[in-house]
Amino acid sequence: MLYAVIFLSLGIMFTIIYPATSITSEKESRSWPLLLTTIIDDRQILLGKFVGILRRCLPIWLFLLGHVIIFSLAGYIHPVAVIQIGILVIWIVVFLSGTGLYFSSCFKRTTTAVIMNFTLSAVVWAILPILMALSTQITRDDDFFEAYMDTNPFVHAVVIIEATTTKNQVKIGNYDWISSRRGNIEDSTSWMLTCLALYVSIGAFCGWRAQCRFRRNIF
Repeated sequence: MLYAVIFLSLGIMFTIIYPATSITSEKESRSWPLLLTTIIDDRQILLGKFVGILRRCLPIWLFLLGHVIIFSLAGYIHPVAVIQIGILVIWIVVFLSGTGLYFSSCFKRTTTAVIMNFTLSAVVWAILPILMALSTQITRDDDFFEAYMDTNPFVHAVVIIEATTTKNQVKIGNYDWISSRRGNIEDSTSWMLTCLALYVSIGAFCGWRAQCRFRRNIF
């Protein structure tokens, strides 16, 4: 579980950085205006940027995926964890790539775009949960807080590894979500797919907004 969290943190960190540098680095080198004068349309540029992000991020994410696959083959982790971790990686990459491309299209400096993508991730997955936890101590209503925490990627990783780590691959444990509403494999996978749809939609929207800004403030 500890290694899964460490590898997940590395994957998130690099996926925050690479998308945010994809456009600003070309603005700083003055090659971005030249790209926009070619016959390649904005959609192709966006797709090319996303493919480039995947190519650069894949080696980092292989640490997490390889960790789960190796221990699954060794019999310590149930094979379903490979699929569920794959779902987790997909929505993290799409979400952070979309937001990173958007910030990269908005700013002229790479440092600014990276800081903004780091800040967004920190707010969504760290600062906001802390503030919500403090507010629940006053309101005593923690249903929304628990449901929100169950969308956190680190919660997903811990819950998946905890439920699927067993020497007997035929058996799989209960998924101990914070909200305690999704215990079996079917409901838990359904929740993971719901988070996938949510984060991918946000990432796709941010990517579309980045595409709309390609020809604004190009210098």
